[in-house]
Amino acid sequence: MAVQGIEIEVGQKWRRRDGEVVTVQHFDASDKNFPWQAGGYWYTDEGYFTESTMPHGEDLLELVEHADGFKPWPGGTQPEETRGKIVDVKLSSGVLCRDAAKCIPWDGTDVLCHVVAYKIVGEATPAEPLHVELIEPPQDALDIQVGGDHYKSLAIQPVEYIHANKIGYFEGNVIKYVTRWRAKNGVKDLEKAKHYIDLLIELEGGAK
Repeated sequence: MAVQGIEIEVGQKWRRRDGEVVTVQHFDASDKNFPWQAGGYWYTDEGYFTESTMPHGEDLLELVEHADGFKPWPGGTQPEETRGKIVDVKLSSGVLCRDAAKCIPWDGTDVLCHVVAYKIVGEATPAEPLHVELIEPPQDALDIQVGGDHYKSLAIQPVEYIHANKIGYFEGNVIKYVTRWRAKNGVKDLEKAKHYIDLLIELEGGAK
């Protein structure tokens, strides 16, 4: 469960449907309906302010900033706030590098340097040589996890097992939630796994 494919994490900043930006402050695994607190309100895993999926002003709509301070970047014209700045950028390849913002290929046309997130780290000066400083080397995809390390710390990651055994969508989600429940959302993840099992039984005709 997530908001537009992005799982909610403590420390993130989200733009609500009414335009206000709020910070995720707390997670309560014991609350089955509204485990996330942001801006003084409680939300579902899907970012809804109420149990109804009808649009509501307080619904979480768009991720503005990750918990580590990086802002998501969909591509386009250089962000105005980065002009004259030095930035750290995360690339789709897993590389983290630092450079003067004006030297970054913001539009996404450079396949090798496709920016997915950025963070301002200082002021650029005219006398400063322009270069790319490699902060972190490229990583294998399995070494990269957005939000926590509950998969990376395992001897065999769920995605490896699921892919190697050509396991289907519903079964794969069961494996994922059962594997991570102690390290992430507690019993709520077990309930998610049970829900996928129930769906599988129903869709396969076992409930008849």
